[in-house]
Amino acid sequence: RSDGNAFPLALRLTRVSHTADASYVATLRDLTDSRAADEAIAMTIAEMDSATRRYEAMLRHAAFAIVLTTAGGEIQALNPAARRLLGLDRMQHAASEMDGGFDGGADGGLQVPVHGLDFEQFIDRTAEVRSPAASSASVSAAAGRWLAALGDADHVEHDVTLRRTDGSTVPTLLATSVLRDANGQVEALLHMAYDISARRRQEAKMQRMAYSDPLTGLGNRALLERELESALASAARQGRQLSLLFIDLDAFKPINDAHGHAAGDAVLREVAARLQRVIPVSYTHLRAHETKANL
Repeated sequence: RSDGNAFPLALRLTRVSHTADASYVATLRDLTDSRAADEAIAMTIAEMDSATRRYEAMLRHAAFAIVLTTAGGEIQALNPAARRLLGLDRMQHAASEMDGGFDGGADGGLQVPVHGLDFEQFIDRTAEVRSPAASSASVSAAAGRWLAALGDADHVEHDVTLRRTDGSTVPTLLATSVLRDANGQVEALLHMAYDISARRRQEAKMQRMAYSDPLTGLGNRALLERELESALASAARQGRQLSLLFIDLDAFKPINDAHGHAAGDAVLREVAARLQRVIPVSYTHLRAHETKANL
């Protein structure tokens, strides 16, 4: 330009005569704005590629399972953690040998199964089916079950037991969210789950510590009081009588006095083991009976 600044332009020459002194028309077009737009587009594409890589890395390395399904529960995509949690790794390997298996490389984020799977088939509903209070809807087709569970909410969390492809089960915390389109219609469901086996084991350990004697493993006073209250209430409701049996351990004090408390502890453990062999009811059995009763 006249001020010395350079700028990009497009130059087009058109010959207007074919004589020896031919004339030309030159058309000049300033490309400053166009180049700026191209650079902006290129930067945007680079940023989108970077964001996509970060997104895929996040899905790939996420410790929790991510599953995308239709409103009816058909799996559309899932991340590596979900494949591990559901036991689909072996299925993927077998399918790959047969017909290509799962679309997408090992480095991808969400992997899309070639053959559609229903997420409902991985939910262990054994307890619901056996429950006398289970409604017909709980054993009906999976279509609509997920939306029914959500109700009016767009997000819900609950503890569920997942059944893997090998038949084993794993307790999980499952969070389900609704994905809607621009018109507010349900477009898909996003499920996120993680294994809570360790938490369950810790809870069971705390329960055992609260209701069992650490020396013998038998129920303690707290368990006795709880079970006795429950039994009395049940007997009152059913109009039945209740019997309570006390067992005394004779001559136990002389064992402690003559041989020490370590010997006394050994005697208590042996007595407890014999009682459990004769009457195999422990804290664990009582909890199982209670769970079955609640169902």
